[in-house]
Amino acid sequence: MEQQHSIFQGLDLSVILYAAGMAALISVLTTWRSRNAQRARGLPLSPWLTVIPDMLIGTITGVIFALVGPVLYKPLHSLAGITTLAGAGGVLGPKIWDLISARGLDLGLTWLASAVAGPLAALATRAAAKDGDPNGTKPTPPPPAPPTPPGDPHGP
Repeated sequence: MEQQHSIFQGLDLSVILYAAGMAALISVLTTWRSRNAQRARGLPLSPWLTVIPDMLIGTITGVIFALVGPVLYKPLHSLAGITTLAGAGGVLGPKIWDLISARGLDLGLTWLASAVAGPLAALATRAAAKDGDPNGTKPTPPPPAPPTPPGDPHGP
């Protein structure tokens, strides 16, 4: 009987734990810094329990960055690369989440529209070039007027 290959076989648990710890630390330090800035401006501070979701999002994002980054770019497969990626994920994770939650569906639809518009614009340009208008700037001619019956006072 054949043994199946596990997708988790190549994962190094120590790298995952290190990236999670680094991302969580960076996320908490960033939140602490922003709270100090709020305090200096005299703004009310949110309770520390609100840090937990940001820390978790930063930790998850940092681990994903640390696992995917070295696969995409081999020089990041080092202690400095993993640390940088985990820290960047710890900082960027909550910011990305805030952007998505603030703009929500609009952000996704805007991205989808821009992704679809590129190929469709190229298709429209090619279709216009086939009609003898290489730049796609020739105006569309108006449709012909319907024929008027003989003896119509409103006709020509």
